[in-house]
Amino acid sequence: MDYKPLTSTTYHTYDSIGAIESHKPNASENELFDEGNHGSNLGAYFNLVCIMAGTGILQLPLCLMEGGWIGILSILLCATIVYYTGNLLIKCLYVDGIRLNSLPEVGEAAFGPIGKKIVTFFTWTILFGSSALFLILAATNLTALCSSFLPNWDETTWVIVCALVTWLPFVLMKTLKEVAILSFFGAFSTVIMVVVIIVLGIIDLPANLSNSHTFANIGAFPSVLAAIGFSFGGNCVFPHVEHSMKDRKSWPKVYGYSILTVAGMYLLTAIVGYYVYGDKTQSPILANLPSGAYLTLAVSVITAHVLLTNPILLASLSLEAETNLNIDLAHMSPAREFLTRALFRSILIFSAAVVAIKLHFFSDVMTLLGAISNSMLIFVLPVLFNFKLFGVRNASATKFIWSGIIVTVGILCCCLGTYQAMNNLIRKILKQQISKDSAIFFYTIDCE
Repeated sequence: MDYKPLTSTTYHTYDSIGAIESHKPNASENELFDEGNHGSNLGAYFNLVCIMAGTGILQLPLCLMEGGWIGILSILLCATIVYYTGNLLIKCLYVDGIRLNSLPEVGEAAFGPIGKKIVTFFTWTILFGSSALFLILAATNLTALCSSFLPNWDETTWVIVCALVTWLPFVLMKTLKEVAILSFFGAFSTVIMVVVIIVLGIIDLPANLSNSHTFANIGAFPSVLAAIGFSFGGNCVFPHVEHSMKDRKSWPKVYGYSILTVAGMYLLTAIVGYYVYGDKTQSPILANLPSGAYLTLAVSVITAHVLLTNPILLASLSLEAETNLNIDLAHMSPAREFLTRALFRSILIFSAAVVAIKLHFFSDVMTLLGAISNSMLIFVLPVLFNFKLFGVRNASATKFIWSGIIVTVGILCCCLGTYQAMNNLIRKILKQQISKDSAIFFYTIDCE
């Protein structure tokens, strides 16, 4: 299918919206995007903050420890790139006088069926992987919180419990508009967590004055930037969030405010966490904080955040998959549509729980996801889509240089970051297996 892109001027003023809205969506599109009732800009802002700010924030002090203080520039660089490429992505949705529905459709418009398959792979990998990551973190936190009165409940049990908690809103809430209230509480809980981390870190500073710090470790740059990129991830959800807005012309402003909010929280947490704990910084940073009521509060709110955010990520994944599988009212009766949708979503959350049980190394899973998928979705693909759909003849030299930097950074993060994360993950899995085998061996000897 040949797509004729709108001009960049059309995008910046969103004059195309009238033409877009005059295009009558079919029944399947109505099901997916809930055309009849759009949400507010404030709701979109909370959606964006909730999606981007969360588990990634717990990794950032460790990122500074691995990369040194120069990692602060990496956070600022990543925030700048994400704002630029996020707006490029929304620009690429508006081609051929209509609005495309998703990131895979943008890939198809730019590079045909192979483009759609590549984008679908990266999109589904990051959404599904993030869901499993959220289950890992929530289960780890709940194991620590409830160990005194539920000592026999291990992390595997809590993964199952968290999956069941996520399952109910995931199955019952069909569109992103319906889960917007979850994003408000998720964003609010993240703010509480940041405040607690900063306050407890400052309180704990006198006991950690001997910790050392590093200015720069260039060798760790790819994996560090990949982890930071994961923290700013969300490109695959942006088309759905922008579509849910009543006033889509406000996307650049709303998106800019959300980036500033998230970057501010990230910088504060990363700087305080690394300054206080130095070479002893752990991931998640909650493991460094002194025990007590405030730590319990921080652990509780981040657990609430990931449990509230998980349905949003899974809904973004399932909405596209259900459209491809014709699970909608255009092809099914209401009863059959609901049952089929519930079964499909139940399989999704069950599969994420299995992955969370088998791969429960929070830091390495986060870095791996950031390297494999977010590096491409955030850095590389939006730039390539924009040049392919809108041409390169009118691009300035500055834009070419900036785009080249972004693509180079993305490829480095994807290749080297994936290699480093895979090495760490395999090493820990083998170490865990050796420990289990040794425990079984000595248990057998004792029994004999």
